Amino acid sequence: MHVIANIEELFEKSELLKMIKMYDLKKEIKRIKLERPYIIPIEKDRIIEDEKKIKMK
Repeated sequence: MHVIANIEELFEKSELLKMIKMYDLKKEIKRIKLERPYIIPIEKDRIIEDEKKIKMK
């Protein structure tokens, strides 16, 4: 049995599949980042200071 395959076509298909997967991953990462609550750094510092004050009492 003999098999003839065009290696370039196989690599092109493989690369396209990788590109699609990477695009999907990037899209999912963006979605997760948007869903994550964002704290303004100044507010974060205030929260940390408040927690320290509570611990000292």
